[in-house]
Amino acid sequence: MGSVAQVVADLENLTDHYIILRTLGKGIFAEVKLAFHLHTEVQVAVKILENGNNNDYNNKTEIEIVKLLEHPNIIKLFHIINTKEYTFMVMEYAAQGNLVSHIEKGGCLQEEQAQPIFTQLVCAVHYCHKNNIAHRDIKLDNILLDG
Repeated sequence: MGSVAQVVADLENLTDHYIILRTLGKGIFAEVKLAFHLHTEVQVAVKILENGNNNDYNNKTEIEIVKLLEHPNIIKLFHIINTKEYTFMVMEYAAQGNLVSHIEKGGCLQEEQAQPIFTQLVCAVHYCHKNNIAHRDIKLDNILLDG
């Protein structure tokens, strides 16, 4: 982790364009924040990846893959902000959260609820496979729901 001054400078690069609203989730390699884009007044998700400590290769690989993907059932990448300490991936925000949270709130999905989600998932995976990309981490936490 860099100095406090460097971390503050990195966040200022981000906050020139975005207001961070809250944390959406944390994982082993990244943290995701809900943010508001000042110019378009649109909510976005900002995935924060720490650079260094052998993360650079994984970060670059993930970014290159996400840049390639353009499909209606795959979260869109809008903007990348690179600093010495962090890479900020500004992405489409899925306002309804993930499938785990949805099931925890409303119980098991009925077939008529699950069918469109499953169809969209299969279409997205098929698109990835056609482009020689394997997701390798398909789970309910990673299936995001929009309006």
